[in-house]
Amino acid sequence: MLYLKNTLYIIYIFTKISTLNEKKEEEIVKREEVQQRIKIPRAAREAEERAQMWKKHLMREIELGTLNTKRYRTLWREMMTRIKMPQIAEDVKIAWHNFDRALDIKDYRLSCALQSLSLSLSLSLSLSLSLN
Repeated sequence: MLYLKNTLYIIYIFTKISTLNEKKEEEIVKREEVQQRIKIPRAAREAEERAQMWKKHLMREIELGTLNTKRYRTLWREMMTRIKMPQIAEDVKIAWHNFDRALDIKDYRLSCALQSLSLSLSLSLSLSLSLN
């Protein structure tokens, strides 16, 4: 039992040491970052910050430009549709009259064909009756 307690205590100490080592490594990384910032001259840091600011500004402008382009395209389509609508309506009306006229002509041709068929049937019946 004592052996188990000692083993657990040793494991506990090693985990503490490893977490302390990790914390020390993090502190070392932070110190190195601070030292890097100190090493970079102030003018260079300001130039980098301005460049980042301009990059953000330009990315925002690109996004807004994309949104505006989409909006103006839809507005342009709606405007063109409103402008062209009377002409489209006129074209539909003309097409409707043309189809209506074509149907009337087909009806007339069918009625003429039926009349000539009925006339020929009546003539053939009368001829067949007169020959008998």
